[in-house]
Amino acid sequence: MKPSRMPAQSAANDDRFGPPAVWVAFSIVIVVALAAVQHIGIAQSSAKASDATAQRAFNESFAPPALDEFSLLCRSTLKYSGLDVFSTKSESEAEVESLREFARTAAERIRLAPVAAEMLDTDAALAELERLEEEINPNAELVRDLAWFVTLYEDGPEALREADTQAYLKRHGWFAELALAQVSGESTARFTTGGARLTKFSFWMFAFRVVLFLVGIVALLYTLTQLRGLSASVSSVPVGTPFLLSFAAFAGMGVFFIGFDILALVMGSTASGGVFFVLAQITSWAALLTVFLPRLMGVSDGIFRAAIGLDTGNGALNETGIGFRGYVVDVGFAFVVGIVLGIVMSFFPSDDAPSVVGELPIFEHPLPPTWGAIILSTIGAVVWAPIVEELVFRGVLFAWLRPRVGAVWTIVITAVAFGAIHPYGIQGIVQVTAGGIVYGILREWRGSLIAPMVAHFLNNAIISFEQIGSVYLVMSPAG
Repeated sequence: MKPSRMPAQSAANDDRFGPPAVWVAFSIVIVVALAAVQHIGIAQSSAKASDATAQRAFNESFAPPALDEFSLLCRSTLKYSGLDVFSTKSESEAEVESLREFARTAAERIRLAPVAAEMLDTDAALAELERLEEEINPNAELVRDLAWFVTLYEDGPEALREADTQAYLKRHGWFAELALAQVSGESTARFTTGGARLTKFSFWMFAFRVVLFLVGIVALLYTLTQLRGLSASVSSVPVGTPFLLSFAAFAGMGVFFIGFDILALVMGSTASGGVFFVLAQITSWAALLTVFLPRLMGVSDGIFRAAIGLDTGNGALNETGIGFRGYVVDVGFAFVVGIVLGIVMSFFPSDDAPSVVGELPIFEHPLPPTWGAIILSTIGAVVWAPIVEELVFRGVLFAWLRPRVGAVWTIVITAVAFGAIHPYGIQGIVQVTAGGIVYGILREWRGSLIAPMVAHFLNNAIISFEQIGSVYLVMSPAG
């Protein structure tokens, strides 16, 4: 494949926008700030999760159950209990204790009672509620909710007003339905069935990943033998400061949409959380406009498109096929990197050290609270990220770096910046960076952005499919 042709007047030394060194420094500062903001958010979330009792003391306000981690965990636990996974009373007690430790709010502690009743008995439910009565502030909003569940388990539904029952069914949803079914003598099978489907789905996804890992390793080894024969397809003609400004502007926008995203995470399923979630979506899509800043600054369409790889290369269909191949190689490469990272981290033992092999960073974060929000987030993962992130990192930033530092350093720098802006732990960042290296090689080899976009899309789409499939099966009454 021949390198993309670019007109000579590429404005490599355009000083109208200030010295490039200033914008390089600005971009570095912003990327570091992005990484810091996200990891501060992660640290705060982890600190809250590790001290559930302290969290409850400050969070006694009401929040409806949604697609939150606690609700999903309780639902999946009961579905698996229908398969007799917890065959002894001690195993059931241990599972309830684990759920109690995971419950981070007073509302979740109340909702634990019906789960404890199903796993053990009514006495276990009352014990959970009595334990919470000793901890909760007597003036807290949830005291009435707590009293309703206590009355329900002690005196039965006949002791409750129908209006109150309907109100608390709305407030606590699935958990209140489970409690009413238990005390009314109704079958609770609809709450405990579906574990088989969930197990089958998990098995087939695991089998798919095993096959993908094996094929990926073979593809990686084959590709390594072919690398020397690959010729560059990226133009080495320098482009001007507007391309660097484009990246800096995107990073600056990133501070806002990532900040909004963190605030949405902190606020949870409240109205404020919803507002910040919407703002995060709007600003993330608005960031796409920063890619086209060079055009607004006078760069011709021909130079712009050739510089960032906005062409079909050797044909859109052929480039798409290369993207599929690139994804398979990425899977093998990420797996090898995960093993190496695991070996390295084994020399620095820590009680909190997470697993690194096969880790899916996207699972480390709480889900959005509604299906609508999940759909929007999924669109962001499988549409926004492959398009916008590739246009930014393997597009404008790659175009500015390539003539100045060469192919290898350009691939490495763009990959590291790409990994740094993702809000994962060290293992997640390293594996995302590994993906960035593969996408960078595809960009260097093909010239066009189609192949890295396709590889990026496949990675995110498969992760999202597994996540949404698991959540759907957990939330589905029939399985």
